[in-house]
Amino acid sequence: ENALLPEVTRQASEGVLFNEADYHKNREEFRCCAVSHNVSDLSETSNWKDAKTVGVIVSYRKEKNKVSNELCYRYYISSAYLSAEELARSARQHWQIENGLHWRLDVGFKEDDCRIRREGAAPVFAGLRHIAFNQLKAETSFNKGMPAKQKKAMRSTDYLEKVLKS
Repeated sequence: ENALLPEVTRQASEGVLFNEADYHKNREEFRCCAVSHNVSDLSETSNWKDAKTVGVIVSYRKEKNKVSNELCYRYYISSAYLSAEELARSARQHWQIENGLHWRLDVGFKEDDCRIRREGAAPVFAGLRHIAFNQLKAETSFNKGMPAKQKKAMRSTDYLEKVLKS
């Protein structure tokens, strides 16, 4: 954080910070991104082989016309030489994929409600849910959502075989 603060300040004063905003229904999110390629002076990067970029994305949300009172700081280290815009886009793309998969697993498989806690069972069941999700997604003869495909597979062994073979 302390290493990036002077760079953020410099880029802000020069007006070169990368800024972006997203608008979705009742939610708005504003982000700005700054990067530095001077990583050799940072002790934090000593364990990161080939580190070329460090960056910070600062964001805040506005939901239903109420501005959040806190800024969110996310720090990144990359082995790629990235501009602020490239870092912001890469981070956004990663979180869209991550959030999309999590949402689908939660809605389709009630993953957040799972209370399995025994030994190594939780990651095993998470893996099984991922496999089931991928199999149901790959089966295209029944063009419905994940919950409908699950119900059909529970009720029809013929459809279950189709899912398992897809």
